[in-house]
Amino acid sequence: MKAFNRVNRLGQQYYITQIPSNEQVTEIRTGTKKIIVEHGIDRIEKSWFRYIVRNEFVQDAFPYLTADEREFIITGFSKAEWDIMFPTEQETD
Repeated sequence: MKAFNRVNRLGQQYYITQIPSNEQVTEIRTGTKKIIVEHGIDRIEKSWFRYIVRNEFVQDAFPYLTADEREFIITGFSKAEWDIMFPTEQETD
């Protein structure tokens, strides 16, 4: 099982771990929050390098992730948390 720790641009610590049963599934965790992505840990590691060291935009470094997964890397907020903080107009009516 592979694993590594990284820090995002806001200084948040992330723990990236390969799921033992499937090499193409990776857990990305910060604090008590986590997401599971269907991409190998080696691909995530290379993209993290591009994002932090090469200073690429998150959408360029991680083009294969969804917008919600990229938001988690940027802010540490899940889609559910984002929706609670910023409800759409339909939800507020």
